[in-house]
Amino acid sequence: DGLIAGLGHPQIMLALVAMHEAPERRWRLEDLASVCGMSRTAFATGFRRIVGQTPGAYLQAWRLCLARQEIERGGVLKSVAGRVGFSSASAFSWAYSRQFGQPPSGHARVGFSSA
Repeated sequence: DGLIAGLGHPQIMLALVAMHEAPERRWRLEDLASVCGMSRTAFATGFRRIVGQTPGAYLQAWRLCLARQEIERGGVLKSVAGRVGFSSASAFSWAYSRQFGQPPSGHARVGFSSA
């Protein structure tokens, strides 16, 4: 399961590439299914079976990964939230805190430099 398995599937791969290329886009299940040439149900079921999580959960995790990288480089939180596809800074902060165990502002202060 996971990204590698998804990239090995000729249809699911198309959705993964689309999400990676445009994480800020408001992807709907119908949009991703269409990218793959699949029905909504077949896409949702297949994606979860192959990748191990729903398309929405995967996209959110990818967005948060990108956001974390930007924050580590000193990105402004509100700007980062919009660039990675969150509709508001508060939605971003909530999701980030849930994923990483601290708010993005705390992460930015602490940093992860190797120095």
